[in-house]
Amino acid sequence: MGFDGPVAMIAAVRIAVTGDSIAYGRNDPAGGWAARLAEHHLGAGLPGRRVWNLAIPGATLLGMRRYSPAECRVREVDTVLIGAGINDIAGIGGTRETPKHLTTGMEELCLAHEGDGRRVVVLGPTWFDEQRIGTEMGLRVETATLQCYRESLAGLCERTGRVFVDMWEPLAGRTDLLADGVHPSHEGHQVLWEHLMRVWVE
Repeated sequence: MGFDGPVAMIAAVRIAVTGDSIAYGRNDPAGGWAARLAEHHLGAGLPGRRVWNLAIPGATLLGMRRYSPAECRVREVDTVLIGAGINDIAGIGGTRETPKHLTTGMEELCLAHEGDGRRVVVLGPTWFDEQRIGTEMGLRVETATLQCYRESLAGLCERTGRVFVDMWEPLAGRTDLLADGVHPSHEGHQVLWEHLMRVWVE
């Protein structure tokens, strides 16, 4: 499946970011790409604009179903960005999940948000250095498995008309932009933000 086609444009007022440590901005003192999003979105000074970073380091996609919709409901969020990471596949939640199961979980999470009238933007997983995360973080994640997950999420969004932002290519092969094999450095988050800006419209 290709990822080089036109990217859907996004418009939002009250935004929430959900996901794991990458969406949270770990390893970037500036707060990661999500903090740059907040600065950009709020900097226009338009009334009603809000950004909440609800990402939790160590969070799993399947775990997000328990709290993410409710957190967004309280804040009256109109657009939620859901970051798909490696934690479920790495077994952080206790079970090494399959791409197929995770894609089903993503659809259920999207439906829960959409049921509240929220626009959903699915952010695909970021590229990682398979060798480095094994030696530096002790995690066993295969590139081929995460690629399968990436393609499965893109296919889901294509079939259902949801917005999918491929976050893989901006860092692909750039181990110098990773702090530990998986988490982007300050410079890596800047690259992700510049990529995300390509699909953002005021």
